[in-house]
Amino acid sequence: MTTPAHLLRPVGRVESSLTDPATAPCQGDEGAPQAWLVFDEAYLPALAGLRPGRRCWC
Repeated sequence: MTTPAHLLRPVGRVESSLTDPATAPCQGDEGAPQAWLVFDEAYLPALAGLRPGRRCWC
């Protein structure tokens, strides 16, 4: 068995009022409700200064 070169860990999640993926629109401009990002508190210091519209290189 080989060891993966990279380990991915979620740092947050997307939340919205949608409860059933089958009824979700395919595109945001098709009547999707507002959605927001919720980050794990452990990563908040790394996000300091990040603002909407700014570029983020990961």
